[in-house]
Amino acid sequence: MASLFHFVLLALGLRRRLRPAWTWKGPAATWRQRWFWCDLGVSFVRGWLFLCVLLWALQRSFLYRPEQYTAQQYAAYIPHVQTALGLPRPVRHIAGFDALVLEPPEGAARGTAVLFHGNAGSNLHRHVLAPAFLERGWRLVLAEYPGYGARPGPISEPALVEDAYRLVQALRQERPDDTLLLVGESLGSGVAVQVALQLQREDPAASTALAMLTPFDSLRETAARTVWFAPVRWLIEDEFDSAAVLGNYRGAVRLLLAEQDEVVGLEAGMHLARVAQRRMGSSSTEVLRLAQTGHNSWRQAVRPQHWDQLLAPVFLSTGPR
Repeated sequence: MASLFHFVLLALGLRRRLRPAWTWKGPAATWRQRWFWCDLGVSFVRGWLFLCVLLWALQRSFLYRPEQYTAQQYAAYIPHVQTALGLPRPVRHIAGFDALVLEPPEGAARGTAVLFHGNAGSNLHRHVLAPAFLERGWRLVLAEYPGYGARPGPISEPALVEDAYRLVQALRQERPDDTLLLVGESLGSGVAVQVALQLQREDPAASTALAMLTPFDSLRETAARTVWFAPVRWLIEDEFDSAAVLGNYRGAVRLLLAEQDEVVGLEAGMHLARVAQRRMGSSSTEVLRLAQTGHNSWRQAVRPQHWDQLLAPVFLSTGPR
């Protein structure tokens, strides 16, 4: 511990000045000590400013944690998804988006669910969620972001949202009469809600609904609660202000919240619930709370009855027509 303390002092350029301060004596000691503490304060301010610049410069490296592959690695992994899930139909790959389309095992799909994953990993890691959708008759599209998996491109809020919107538009062109369910997990909820609002503005009568899994109300506010020692509200570039966007959305919404969410906090999800209920009423908004569950453990805690509520057909009938 002592060696770590001396390393920090050395990094701030204080070690040589701090050691004599412990032994200062005599009439001049008061002025020397005042100068020392002033110098110490300036050094800490400089260090704090350096930290702020570092946070600003590296913020997207902290926020986005993609799993990346070569195109060959990605293509080779796709058949394993079909094998792992025991699907009778092959997994379809949408070129240009690296989205994976999984069909339900029997009969026609009741609609298309598009899953936008969280900030870490890739869409390949989310195939474990597929049975919940496929067993309930949904066609599932595992969306991928630019800069994730084998995809090139910059990673930012505008890039993710624009790409997600283009993917959904391509899916609608394939099946214009399909019921569409946009599902966002954590960071993906910030993508899904923006796409849902764009679709609604384009076609208010479209059969579209929204499900948000362990969402945050605003990335800016979430970061401010976590990194309390820095002015991140003014530093952050990707806001993902889901609360503001949801306030303008007029469709059905369901929220899955973890009561012990250590990343975004339960209150962030409850804030979204209040926003949704104010703008459409409780009849088109449903909140599911998982007790004793954290942000990254909800998959183990969610039960079939929760999926039944999230993916029930009645969920879609409450939106605008």
